[in-house]
Amino acid sequence: MRHLVRTIVAVGLLAVLASGAAQGPREQTAVVAINIDSSSMNPWLSTTITDKHVVTHLFDTLLMRAEDMTVQPHVASAYRPVDDTTWEFELRDDVFFTNGEQLTAHSVAFTVAHFRDPDLNAPSIAQFALIERVDVIDDFTFRFVTSRPFPALPALMTEFWIVPEGYTAEVGGQTLGVAPVGSGPYTLAQWVRDERIVLEANPDHWNGEPAVRFVEFRVVPDQNTRIAQAQTGEADIVAQVPAESIPLLERSGRVRVAEAPGPRAYFLTLNTRHDTPLRDVRVRQALNYAIDVDAILEFIFEGRGIPLASLLTPEQFGHDPSVEPFGYDPERARELLAEAGFPAGFGIRMEAPTARYPKDVEVAQVIAAQLGAVGVDVDLSIVEWGTYIGQFRAEDGPPIFFLGWSIPTFDPDSILTPLLTTGHTYDRFEDPELEALIAQARSTVDADERRALYSEVQQLTRELAPMVYLYQLTELYAVSERLDWQPRADERIYLWTASLHD
Repeated sequence: MRHLVRTIVAVGLLAVLASGAAQGPREQTAVVAINIDSSSMNPWLSTTITDKHVVTHLFDTLLMRAEDMTVQPHVASAYRPVDDTTWEFELRDDVFFTNGEQLTAHSVAFTVAHFRDPDLNAPSIAQFALIERVDVIDDFTFRFVTSRPFPALPALMTEFWIVPEGYTAEVGGQTLGVAPVGSGPYTLAQWVRDERIVLEANPDHWNGEPAVRFVEFRVVPDQNTRIAQAQTGEADIVAQVPAESIPLLERSGRVRVAEAPGPRAYFLTLNTRHDTPLRDVRVRQALNYAIDVDAILEFIFEGRGIPLASLLTPEQFGHDPSVEPFGYDPERARELLAEAGFPAGFGIRMEAPTARYPKDVEVAQVIAAQLGAVGVDVDLSIVEWGTYIGQFRAEDGPPIFFLGWSIPTFDPDSILTPLLTTGHTYDRFEDPELEALIAQARSTVDADERRALYSEVQQLTRELAPMVYLYQLTELYAVSERLDWQPRADERIYLWTASLHD
């Protein structure tokens, strides 16, 4: 049986990856032009917003955020806290994976075991570390038992994608990433690497068949080409539209420009695990003072964004507006460098991705120049995204990385724990006081007390400067007039609620 299943998977995978017939007719297809290909369709190996766009069409989550960002039932029809460390969930009884397996409480328990498998090396495991176990009550009732109180758990369940136990156990997590079987509103019809991903509506989805039959995520690395495809009607959605393209797009008559506040915080990760000047807090503060974030926003993004004082954007729970950004002060930067023993500055390596974030190369070049102006000689490398994120996850590469982090849970724990507490894929900084404060905040049930703790975290992270805090952008989208769709504040592109018209 195991050999038969693997043979079927292999044959199906070849068809998915190679079949040209899988592309749907244009009149039934919504085309989303994206800048990078998906890295994996196993939701627990996903690392980018492109990955999330795709896997959310293929797999269901326990809970879902509505358009107003409130947390709503999804395949979990109800949930409640039993006590400070126990949450009980009830599942719908009409949810099936596309291979015929029913989604049950056992599927949830298996999913937890799956993403905790050390061989999988799931990058997002830190967010779920407080889940101690899953108690299966019956086929459609289970309880998450946490090691400490965990008030952010319902928010995280909007990112809890459920995988089929039988299929995944047979083929393994890596094969699930290229030949996915989920219970979502779409199935994978075709994947041509670095070219396109085509999804087809699941006619048997528990929430009804989507109105848009085919969704194509088309890989178009060049921003100007994506804009051109929106103008000509080849693409129906283009995200991360530069502000200077708005008049051109609006004149085309084919598209409208829509906007939403971006959930992504942009920053420079400073690796303090290596023996570099970045280990000195005065140096880290100096780098923050040396970068003119307001000028970057004004001249590169035409003012469509705000400078940040921490990793939290204003939309996140616990954001403290009284904690102010460093501001541009090159003289103070030079003073701090001299105090740290670097009056003549120093040299350091920095990497930034290309075609991943809006104007990422331009921003990196400006940052390198501004740091150079205070004596920090930056050896800047621009790296293709797949290599870039791979070496970052492996803790290789230079001391400074340019990153953006989206927090679709809208809870601070999803960014503070993986980035600022030790033992996780993305952490590069260690401070016992900060780590204890983050741990206390993530386990505090009272909302007001928790908010006060996150205020302390933001004050402390401003002082410690483990990152160079940059900005939050207003996200702009070019949307075809033939598509009824609106952008969301969590940056997700969901097409199962959209519709096409002539």
